[in-house]
Amino acid sequence: MAVNKETAQPSPSGGVAQMRRRTAPGCGALYLALVSAIFITLTAACTPASKQPATMAAQSQPFAITLDSGVILRGEEGRVAVPENRADAGSRRIEIGFRRFSAVSAASPLPIFLLAGGPGGSYAERLDEGGARQAHTARLIELLRQTGDVVLVDLRGVYLSTPNTLCNGVTDKSRPVSTRQTFLATYREIGISCRRKLIGEGFDISAYTPVSAAADVIGVAAALGYDKINLYGRSFGSHWALVIAKYHPERVGRLLLEGVESFDHTYDDATAVKAAVARIAKAAAPVWDGAFGHTTPLDALSALAGAAQSATGAFGLTPFEIASAVTQGSDYWLSARAGMAAWPAAAAALMRGEVEPIKLRRETIAAGMGLGWDAAAIGMFDCASGISAARRARLQAAATAAVIDDLMFYDAYCQGWAIAPLAQAFRDDITIDAPALVFAGSYDIATPIENALQLIEHLPNGHMTTVIGGSHDAMSEALDGDQGLAQAIVGWFRGGGAPAAEIVLAPLVFKPLQQTELESAI
Repeated sequence: MAVNKETAQPSPSGGVAQMRRRTAPGCGALYLALVSAIFITLTAACTPASKQPATMAAQSQPFAITLDSGVILRGEEGRVAVPENRADAGSRRIEIGFRRFSAVSAASPLPIFLLAGGPGGSYAERLDEGGARQAHTARLIELLRQTGDVVLVDLRGVYLSTPNTLCNGVTDKSRPVSTRQTFLATYREIGISCRRKLIGEGFDISAYTPVSAAADVIGVAAALGYDKINLYGRSFGSHWALVIAKYHPERVGRLLLEGVESFDHTYDDATAVKAAVARIAKAAAPVWDGAFGHTTPLDALSALAGAAQSATGAFGLTPFEIASAVTQGSDYWLSARAGMAAWPAAAAALMRGEVEPIKLRRETIAAGMGLGWDAAAIGMFDCASGISAARRARLQAAATAAVIDDLMFYDAYCQGWAIAPLAQAFRDDITIDAPALVFAGSYDIATPIENALQLIEHLPNGHMTTVIGGSHDAMSEALDGDQGLAQAIVGWFRGGGAPAAEIVLAPLVFKPLQQTELESAI
């Protein structure tokens, strides 16, 4: 189950990145240095909502950050005020945060807006936090600056955007979730508690939807003087980008999508995820070499999960916890290629009865499924996206009672949030005429390749690049493995041809099964 497909990915140290709090500024904070032709007055910013235009001009100031590499990245940082609820003339104003970095060439075409995953991720935060996430983001910015100005936009309520939707302190994060019933009840209560907290703080939670977020991006673009924009979206960011293209087609030039989550893909398809895991397991078969009487680590773990249903007391855990560690716990190892390389060793340790993988399961699964997150945005946006009746029926037919899949999770969590999903028209596929470049990894368990295969049928001017062996970071991995890909992407944005239809990454080098320091293996 991959609820937050962006933030739940293991960090290079093996932990889970947490969203940090940004303090909402008052009117006094509006005295910012103004750059370029962007201008706003303090009087306009503090006038009643009913007298303000739909989108205010941007307020910004110079921004610079010294990267871990020593390189200084310069741009501007600011916010644009928009209505919280565009259907309510008296709605209060919220602010959408952005950072802009100028194109390397004055002759570059349209700007490109970067939309992070999650929901709840932030490319601005990734820059600030340093480490591998900073390096990845900086490389992406430098690559895309060759195609035009690069603008990082935060989701409403997230990081640079204010007020913040942080929902910390609403539940006991150490609370045990030892059965399916307690797990689902916990998340239902989290939804109830976050809803109550945000409403008490004045949030109109009905306005936190992908459609509103799409309008926010158009508002930022207008405030910055752009009539038309290109879009890059990864994971939930691809969902966000597609919504912009669906509802504002005249404002979109080209789309670059990675780790695709289309209109009806919010609830993961367990069958497609299992197919991706099976491909990784097949690649691991040689190093597994028939260990424990099974052909692959997946076969062994499936047998262990089945046996757990009639066992009690193993590892000091309930059958539900064992099954979760075996199945959903594998998400921790399989979300990135470095973890995939350690997965057979982790599986072997579980088969030997070692406790360390279980400890990692308790830490990472609890954090990855929301117990360790303070950001409430995931509840509002994902519950608003919802699921179609047809997809629900298909997921129900493939569901198993032993573990929690997305259908079970969201039904419980969204019941707590009590947010009505958007109308079915939101989830209906439409033809998107904008040129689109889609990257999909054959080993991606967060947004399986089947998502991209379904989407590409509705992109008559689309091109799909399959990264064989690629994870949820397929494009980044392909950039490492294919020296010509960067310029191919830049050339495509400038009207040239698309990259190769298939890029094959180097085979995974799996850790030996005797690996005992499992966390250090990542």
